[in-house]
Amino acid sequence: MRGVPDEKRVLWDAGQPSPVTHLALATLDSVLTWGGVIDELDYMKRLHQWWEVWEEASMSQTLVHVLKEYSSAGLRLVEVEQQATTVLKVEDCQEQNNSGNSSGNIESPSDQKNEQQAQGQTTEKDGEDREDCYCLPPMVGLAVAQFHDLDEVRSNALRICEATHKSLEAREGATELAILLARILQGKGLEQLGDRGNHPVKREPGCKEDAVKNATNSSFGSFAVLDTVVAAAQNFKEAGFKGALTKVAMEGGSATVSGAVAGAVFGALAGYSNLPASWLGQVEASIKEAVDKRINHLLDLMGIP
Repeated sequence: MRGVPDEKRVLWDAGQPSPVTHLALATLDSVLTWGGVIDELDYMKRLHQWWEVWEEASMSQTLVHVLKEYSSAGLRLVEVEQQATTVLKVEDCQEQNNSGNSSGNIESPSDQKNEQQAQGQTTEKDGEDREDCYCLPPMVGLAVAQFHDLDEVRSNALRICEATHKSLEAREGATELAILLARILQGKGLEQLGDRGNHPVKREPGCKEDAVKNATNSSFGSFAVLDTVVAAAQNFKEAGFKGALTKVAMEGGSATVSGAVAGAVFGALAGYSNLPASWLGQVEASIKEAVDKRINHLLDLMGIP
């Protein structure tokens, strides 16, 4: 029945952003706090805070593994007072139990995994180390930082992606999305989507053939999400933003991530004035106000009145 919420599977109310959208906003908050500079430690800090709220609603097994590893490493988050000059909170990060790391730095689980593989150790069963598409939503928040400089966008995308996702598919998917969004913000049109064609997953050292095949066929990987968005380009031409988003949402798979990515791409192409008024009218006023404050802060950083 249309209009009846699924209270069993949907853990947020109508008019509220999804957990995936909150993840993109958390990344944007980090970018704004640091004046457009990407800081991986601050991002991880905010990722922890996001996870504390949305763990139950998230379906990311990759983030489960990463955040558990960081917790065991002794990373502690301490909230401090809100800065008077911004609408965002800045949290302090403190390191504990660093006796196992002579440099005093906390290594990411992916870094630890790479070191173990280099030493011939096995960290996970073959086929179980596939990484999901949750490296994509942060790209929505960071692509705006230096969108005029594609090399900087690519570098920032890799840094944030590799904080949680190290697979080749994740890295390529994240950078592809960040570059796409940057080009759209530069004024490029729908032709930027193009035809992604066959996107083979290259075989990395220590990765068996079955694992590569599973990564390529995964409906929850980064490439699958990007393919879904590209496939909706024709719907965008014919039926606008609403038609494209409806198609993406009904495709299944990781629909929350696909929807957030498609919303960013087609929303940037359509422009705010062309978004469905009926959809915008359902967004809570407090959410609109919070997003408006972020946008105004971003414009201030860019020197745009």
